Amino acid sequence: MMTWNNRIDIAMAVLNALRQPGTDLERLFAAMESLDGFLLTGASAEVSRAIEKFGLRYNSICASYPPTALETEPPSLNEADTAELIAGVRDLFELIRDAETERLISRLRKHEGKLPEAEIILARRHRDWFVPLLMQECRDEIDKLKQQPENNDRLSADEHSSDEANDEPNDEHSSVPFFALYLFSEWDIAESLPVILEGLSLPDEGPFELFGDSIHEQVPRYLAQFLSRDVDRIDEMICNPRVNMYVRWAVVNSFPYLVRDQNITADAAIARIESNFHKTKVIGNHGRPGYGQCYELSAGIVESHHTLGGSLKSMFGDDDRNWSFFDHSIFRREYSDVQLSDSERQNALLKLPSTRISDCLECLRHWATFDVPEPKPLQATNSSIRDSVNSSKRPTPTITSYAQSNSTQSLGTTGTIRVTKRVPRNAKCPCGSGKKFKQCCNRK
Repeated sequence: MMTWNNRIDIAMAVLNALRQPGTDLERLFAAMESLDGFLLTGASAEVSRAIEKFGLRYNSICASYPPTALETEPPSLNEADTAELIAGVRDLFELIRDAETERLISRLRKHEGKLPEAEIILARRHRDWFVPLLMQECRDEIDKLKQQPENNDRLSADEHSSDEANDEPNDEHSSVPFFALYLFSEWDIAESLPVILEGLSLPDEGPFELFGDSIHEQVPRYLAQFLSRDVDRIDEMICNPRVNMYVRWAVVNSFPYLVRDQNITADAAIARIESNFHKTKVIGNHGRPGYGQCYELSAGIVESHHTLGGSLKSMFGDDDRNWSFFDHSIFRREYSDVQLSDSERQNALLKLPSTRISDCLECLRHWATFDVPEPKPLQATNSSIRDSVNSSKRPTPTITSYAQSNSTQSLGTTGTIRVTKRVPRNAKCPCGSGKKFKQCCNRK
């Protein structure tokens, strides 16, 4: 039985048969052979009407020929009838192809918490058809974001909305750019670079509206894949104050991939990172870091610099103002002399995932956003009741989110108050899972 999963496959096969060399009659016969067993259960009303209309016309034309004329291969039809049937088949299956394409793109736009594996597999089979469509969808989303009011206008509008409305997730934006970032890497589509760079260069939260947390996970690999011969553009993005700070952090992290892939030496990468650090510093009043530089960017710089075996002491020197530009929760000053050996650096680089994605589905299956487990009912047992009674006799630790601010207080196991510090999104999660914070407790 024909389902939506393979309806587009048949439509593409028919249209491809019509493009093959040969006479009109031979192309028509090849197209009709591709329709063997073709059913359209579950097709839209528009497609069903088009099928019925074509079927009536096909039967009408064939009724004017003796059965022997239709049994030959190819059948003996005159040129006018052949041309009419070819046009009818092409119109019908272009309609089917477009309808199924829209169905697939719509599923990618709103994934509703489930990884659209079937749609991604279909897009793989018809990559040449879907690449320009995905790129156009990215451009449309970028244009939408460019037309939105500035942040101040949005904030003033939000003040008039209810608290309940503010708690609702933002469903305005398509998820296609998120999936496209992975697919373009898997398919090695260098032509996608201009539109992706345009999206990453949007101000404020625009890049995260498009690509979500794939900015931290995928953007460094994507840029290392497609800018390996134009590293100057990576430097330009890092030093561009109009680019989102977290995007700049992610861009810095492309250097370890470039070194691992031998597109740039470790010494050259370290020199660029140190240069970018000093270019992005803005000294404010009283020698303090100014608005043009924040701790998140310097944290990314420190992370990549250390991974490549650089010495923080050589980069920052003895100037206290240099040390004030990076997040001390990421790397403490007293560890500035700690430097990776060549073997440690090689091991760290080898642990990085491949620059080009081989299977985007494997990359996406671990994302918590696609994992919506069924809630299990709690059943009270004698042991759990005993544990509950016993636990009331001693202080109980309160579990708080690691994403809360520095002023958040929680009750420790000793009954004392402790302060929970803010954990950067790209740092290891304090819960000990081994995952990055953004992929673990930050999602909870």
